[in-house]
Amino acid sequence: VYSDTGRYDVSLTVCNAAGCDTMTKVDYINVGQPDIVVFPTSLDFERVATGSSKTLFLTIMNDSSASIDLEVTAMTLTAGTDFTVSGVPPLPFTLAPGASEQIEVIFAPDSVGDQGGDLLIESNDPDENPLPVPLSGSAVSWFVPMSVTAVSSPGPLPEISNFALTIGGHPDATDGFDVAL
Repeated sequence: VYSDTGRYDVSLTVCNAAGCDTMTKVDYINVGQPDIVVFPTSLDFERVATGSSKTLFLTIMNDSSASIDLEVTAMTLTAGTDFTVSGVPPLPFTLAPGASEQIEVIFAPDSVGDQGGDLLIESNDPDENPLPVPLSGSAVSWFVPMSVTAVSSPGPLPEISNFALTIGGHPDATDGFDVAL
């Protein structure tokens, strides 16, 4: 009987007249330990315009089958100042087995470029402490100047007028685009 807190390997040996065969499952039994799980396991904010923000949600869960609480003691961002967290209960907070807490992670870039790092979640989970949650995002600048140039002859406007519309990226931006209609 497994009564002490910890993770245990289990081995099964089967023997017959031809010999014995053993199979071992590592960390198969978990007794009395919290087990932190997050989903999604990473957050990719994709493209976000500078000066704006995008929020993604992260769920933290105690996936332990034992009747022991998970205590989240700290959250640290290694991803720079353009990433923040919100909606976090006062630390430390406790999750009973099967319970979860949803937090917000916000990417609000100030300058153009790829950015990333980790949200480190510290807890009393003995084998995943701290648990890193990878964060990534690409900050882009969207400056879309527009100009309309009439190409029809002067005078009364016909029912259908031909025109050119050009949309272009900022001349200094590396992520611009050009479209002509």
